[in-house]
This record gives sequence, C-alpha cells and structure tokens, in this order.
Amino acid sequence: MICGSSCSHSVDGSIDYTQADNEKPIWMNKRPKDGKNYRPTLIEDVANVLTHGVFILPCIWMGLMLYNLSMSQSQSFTAILYGGALVQLLTFSTIHHLMSLCGHSSTIFGKLAHVGDRVAIFIFIAASYTPWLLLRRYGDLDPKLVLWLIWAVVVIGLFIQVFYHDEYQNAEVMLYVAVGLGPSAVIVESICFNGWHELAFGGAMYIFGVIFYKLDGILPFAHAVWHLFVITGALTHYYAIYDNLYKNASLCETTKPFFFHYFGF
Repeated sequence: MICGSSCSHSVDGSIDYTQADNEKPIWMNKRPKDGKNYRPTLIEDVANVLTHGVFILPCIWMGLMLYNLSMSQSQSFTAILYGGALVQLLTFSTIHHLMSLCGHSSTIFGKLAHVGDRVAIFIFIAASYTPWLLLRRYGDLDPKLVLWLIWAVVVIGLFIQVFYHDEYQNAEVMLYVAVGLGPSAVIVESICFNGWHELAFGGAMYIFGVIFYKLDGILPFAHAVWHLFVITGALTHYYAIYDNLYKNASLCETTKPFFFHYFGF
C-alpha cells in the first residue's frame, strides 16, 4: 500500500495514521491509557459533529409526523417521548463534539456536555422500547411492568454516568447492551409481529456499532462510524414505529418471523 505524508508503517507492519513526530496527527491520535477519554483529531471532531448534527432538524420533523398521526392520548404521549428522545440524543451528541472541536472539552461545560451525551443514550434506548410496550397488544403479560423496569435500569445508568462517569466505562457499555437487548425477550410475546424485521435490523446496527464505539485510537473515525450505525438503527426503528404503530396501527400480522422459531421462541 502506498502511504503518503499523513501515514507511515510501524515496526510491526501496521499503518500509523499520523504525520511526523513533530507535527500534529491528522487522522487519529494515540489510544489513551488508564481509562482516560480519547482525544479526537480536528478532522475526527468535524466528522463526529456532522454525523449526528445534520440529522437534528429532520428528526424534529419526523417526531412531528408521529404526533400529527396520533389518534389517542397514548400515541400522542409516545410520539412526544420517542421523538423528543431521538432529538435530544442527537443534540447532546452534537454539543459534546462541538465542545471538543472548539477545545472546550476540559471545561465544566465540556464535561457536562460529555455526561449529557452518555445520559442521552440511556434515555433514548428506553424511549425506543416505549412505543412497542404501550401501543402493541399482548396476551397475559403486563407490558407496563416491563416498561417500569426498563426505566428503573435507565435511572441506575444515569446515576453511574453522573457520579462514576470515567471509572466504569466497560460496565457502561455492558449496561447499554443489557438495556438494549433485555426487553426484546418480552416483546416477542406480543400478539402482533409486523415490524419485527425492521426491529431486528435496527438492533443489529446498534450492536455492531458498539464495536466501533470501543475502537477510538485504533481505527480512524471510529466514533463517527459508531454515529452512522446509531443513526441507521434509529431511522430503521423510526420507520418501524411510523409504519406499524401509527400509519397502519390497525394491522396485525400474527405469524411469527422465521428467526423466532430459529432461536426457539
């Protein structure tokens, strides 16, 4: 591979995406040690801002679409909660990375924006399950009890973020995955199954995206790639909610998807 002035080959043969030692890195900084936060390069900061910032206004419009389609108080409440959670996720993420881009990440406002960014993730995960637990029909299972449990776990996550932000980063990721996957075991008990293919695809985007979430300092633009996985999963889930819980809310597909049988459900 031809490697220009912006990258070089290390002793082990891997590519170092930096300039010479006396110049600032362009594509990627070194991976931090001792649990410290990664410091993106200028171009990584720009990518991090754009990959979420450009979707804020479209997602506000999308939330308003759900609200305008609402035919009940439950639908209206869910539209406000889910649409608001999606917008706050992108907004806090963009503010956090703007602080980093402007060199204010170490200030009190920068640190608050960083915590707000992580908190917004927990809120959005719980808000993503809320439409399916409030607006879908179930048998003997009480979905509202599950919903309370999900939000209780979110409160625990918020506590960890506020008071132990940098101390338990791996536990934080595990909690993201647990909150994201756990309720799916309950939603399979729904009477209706239309929208499950979109839910499965969107969930896969989140799970695969977590891999890049932990690759800062190893792969250039890893965090921006994580952003793209998040927005892909979010838009897929939005479409599933829009099409199956609002636009065609009266439809009910009772045949379980094939992958339910494959995993023994």
